[in-house]
Amino acid sequence: MKVEECYANMKADYAGAIRVFQNDERIMKYFRIMQKDTSFDDIGKALEKGDYEVAFRGAHTLKGVAMNMHFTALAKDADELTEALRSREANTNIIHLMEKTEKTYQITMDCIDACLKSTEEGN
Repeated sequence: MKVEECYANMKADYAGAIRVFQNDERIMKYFRIMQKDTSFDDIGKALEKGDYEVAFRGAHTLKGVAMNMHFTALAKDADELTEALRSREANTNIIHLMEKTEKTYQITMDCIDACLKSTEEGN
């Protein structure tokens, strides 16, 4: 899978990413960094513990990473989750928004994994 196709599949802004990163190789460098980012996992673990401060920080970090990478759909969902967590207190929207963000995050990570695997295999 090519980087441009990856961005299309994850409903992201490839043109914006190219303006920032200049080429696919640099984007893929950041894809590899994104694979190691724990922000999403941090949110889930914090919510399980009822630690809304840590969950908020994780969501805010994920939103920032997504915005910087021009992952439009993920940035939108992470932003909504961040705003739901801003009060650092439980509310009825958090679970729904976490589930929504999780789906978008999984699509994003699946696309990144497929793109990097395809590149490593020389396709």
